[in-house]
Amino acid sequence: MKTRGTSKKGTRNVWCPNYSNCLDDCLSAGKGGFSCHGCEYQDDYSGAPQDQAELAEDCRGCMALLLAAYQDLKPSQARSRASGL
Repeated sequence: MKTRGTSKKGTRNVWCPNYSNCLDDCLSAGKGGFSCHGCEYQDDYSGAPQDQAELAEDCRGCMALLLAAYQDLKPSQARSRASGL
């Protein structure tokens, strides 16, 4: 039984409920990337936003991550700025 994809090439399912764990594993192992190809969860989209409120919250989280990464903001500053968008 395959559990997690490891190839650098391919697509990722960011809505998979296991995506964060796979991303953490990839970063901890110092890998340059990973793919969900061949993973038993590659077609599991149960982590996708279920309504507009969840989608908006997810968008704010993504924006906070980008602000923290590219504008050198502390996480709390990035979340605050993203919540005003």
